[in-house]
Amino acid sequence: MRGASGLSKHVFIATFVALVLSACSVPPPQSNSERMPLTWARTGEPTYPAVAYGQDPRNVADIYSPTAGGNRGVIVLVHGGGFYSGGRSEVRELSGVIMAQVERGFSVVNIDYRLLTETSNNFPNAVDDVSMAVNWVRENGPAYNLNPATLIVAGHSAGGTLAALVALGWNSPTSGALGRTAKVDGYISFAGIMNFENAAPISTAAGELWLGANAKVPGWKGAASPTTHLDPADPPGYLAHGDMDNVIEMGQVDQMISALVRSGTNYSKLFVDRVTTGEDACRWHLPQCGVNATQLNKWIDLVVDRRF
Repeated sequence: MRGASGLSKHVFIATFVALVLSACSVPPPQSNSERMPLTWARTGEPTYPAVAYGQDPRNVADIYSPTAGGNRGVIVLVHGGGFYSGGRSEVRELSGVIMAQVERGFSVVNIDYRLLTETSNNFPNAVDDVSMAVNWVRENGPAYNLNPATLIVAGHSAGGTLAALVALGWNSPTSGALGRTAKVDGYISFAGIMNFENAAPISTAAGELWLGANAKVPGWKGAASPTTHLDPADPPGYLAHGDMDNVIEMGQVDQMISALVRSGTNYSKLFVDRVTTGEDACRWHLPQCGVNATQLNKWIDLVVDRRF
């Protein structure tokens, strides 16, 4: 896949998910207060490092056990990097608001997955790996003190796209090349691409690299787009995006909202956190540091309580 190196390794598809707490007939509100600094998670070691969840050398996870709050559930964390770069150590340092959930009774399973190369690992391989990690947690969790009673998948940038695809693909009537994915209880996307069929140049380029030769095949861009797979039976989502993001434009969130309406899904299934204040980095491609941490915690609690 020549040209993958043409995209800067500092280009990440950042996805931040937002929540609507009750059914309503207007678009989800934005919330921009009570932030969690990116630096929160730059210390601390995993309870179980480098655990294999599959056969590929990239099918590895670091497991962080709860430090307080009981043992309420699991969050599978997925790194970004344009589908061809990045790793679990990087996303840990960029996702303090997720890593902080260990203080609220949640394990964090921070995974690597197969990356795009010039000759292999096009779509949907990375999606399959995230699904494999989710299924691994359900099947093997007790041996690592994981409680899969509530299982949420969260990701940044390309990882946010993967998180949304896994969450929405398990029951999609139009899954196509995506195939069926693992079932989760909720998804969080920080600045992820939601629609490859209508995206800005950087997002379009990332999608075409990921799809490879199939980028020109009808239906494949749709299959790789979370907007294609929405339906009323989906788990709830939390999308966060910065208004200064010139890597993945905030309009991707609006496309997700429009697709939600077309699918007949209630707004209570999606909360959008538009990061419009604070440090430039948080309004750019790192909305994790601009998200309303208190609101996100409430959303996670609602997922645990099956309040959607």
